[in-house]
Amino acid sequence: MFQRILVPLDGSPRAEQALSVAARMATASGGTIVLLQVVTIPQKVASYVTLQPMVTRQLINEEQVKAKHYLQQCVDRGMLADSAHLLIVKSGSPTDAILQAIDEQAIDLVVMASHGYTGMTHWVLGSIAENVSHAAPVPVLFLRGEHALLAESLLQREDSLRVLVPLDSSAQAEEAIVPAAQLVLALAAPASGALHLLFVMRAPDATSSIGHTGNVRQAKEYLRTTVRHMREGSLGGLLAIGRLTLTWSVTTNARDVADAIVESAEHGQKAPGGDVFARCDAIAMATHAPTGLHRWVLGSVTEAVLHRTKLPLLIMLPEQVMAAHQRHSR
Repeated sequence: MFQRILVPLDGSPRAEQALSVAARMATASGGTIVLLQVVTIPQKVASYVTLQPMVTRQLINEEQVKAKHYLQQCVDRGMLADSAHLLIVKSGSPTDAILQAIDEQAIDLVVMASHGYTGMTHWVLGSIAENVSHAAPVPVLFLRGEHALLAESLLQREDSLRVLVPLDSSAQAEEAIVPAAQLVLALAAPASGALHLLFVMRAPDATSSIGHTGNVRQAKEYLRTTVRHMREGSLGGLLAIGRLTLTWSVTTNARDVADAIVESAEHGQKAPGGDVFARCDAIAMATHAPTGLHRWVLGSVTEAVLHRTKLPLLIMLPEQVMAAHQRHSR
């Protein structure tokens, strides 16, 4: 389970919606929430303050005091009353500060909104989210949505909370399965959760229909085998006691892989090719993985899903990328 959860905040109500999700997970795991706000200097005044170091230092000090006060207000509202917490204020690049906090605080999950404010203490969460997704050495849960409370779909389900995991037959893509299980169990606790494994087949051209049919059969067998390995391996205990349900399906004739993933997650799938499932509450994907069975590049698809879905999206780098980062940071 996730024990050290980082929540970057920019002062916006949208970003603060990550707090309820993080609190739910920390309560389930007995973990600690680390709140981070990064003080930046707006571009419109940067040219002025760079010529006057004393002014720069004073501005940053003032904003750091405001930021610390703001983070304490977030705690005082009571949302984190039952969770251990730590408040951190940094200055500089938001992306660099988030990555630095991950290393310094031994973070194993980041929860953040994907859009927020701009300004001295308010930074553009949209671009920061994309930068963090490319570099964070731990899973990152991005909360999406434009109008409704971002956390409601995760916290107010009456039935099993369900996470969709798209696979492409690569080992890297499969690395999303266990973190997705940890996510769904933490958010669903004490109730059960569900994972749905989805394989998306591109639409065949006129000359490849026979090969396409064979690939569909191959994809189904791959998913059956993956589910069997999960039942026999790290998820076996959870599946045996009913805390976790594992299903799968294949979507065929997709013109756009990312759209097929988003459509399946947000509306469910009733087409034949595995288990029928209703809409999901979140999506979990690895990124920067090589091409798989049906030749779509997981990294670019993950980025497209991040931009298009309204659902929370859990993103993680492949294990070898994380290991390289950890070696470099020592």
